[in-house]
Amino acid sequence: MPHTPDGRARKVSKVLVVDDDVGVLSLIARWLSEAGIETVTCQTVETAKVCLESWSPDLLITDVRINGTNGIYLAVLASQRVPRVPSIVMSGFNDPVLAEEAKHLNAQFLNKPLSRDQLQAAILALDSQS
Repeated sequence: MPHTPDGRARKVSKVLVVDDDVGVLSLIARWLSEAGIETVTCQTVETAKVCLESWSPDLLITDVRINGTNGIYLAVLASQRVPRVPSIVMSGFNDPVLAEEAKHLNAQFLNKPLSRDQLQAAILALDSQS
């Protein structure tokens, strides 16, 4: 099992990343892989639904807008299909309403473009939650 920088066992070891931008998917998958986190990427909500049921990730990272579908809907669906799975919702739009919606779902909200450090901090925060 992968470990956090301080040597503790990582709670987040399997991540589902959903975005319709292949470049974003590749970049995040690379960052997660380099951190020792197993990653599956999806470009559509329909594919993500299948992955949620067949793979049961420890974390969902999703864009807010995926080919016309709302990523916040996907975060709600994920919490119903995989109990207690946390979500990180990303958006290229600095929209306080979206950020508030994510907060009500207990999801973290990150603005794109995001850095590796921002993503790592968000995941470490999830790892430190009991």
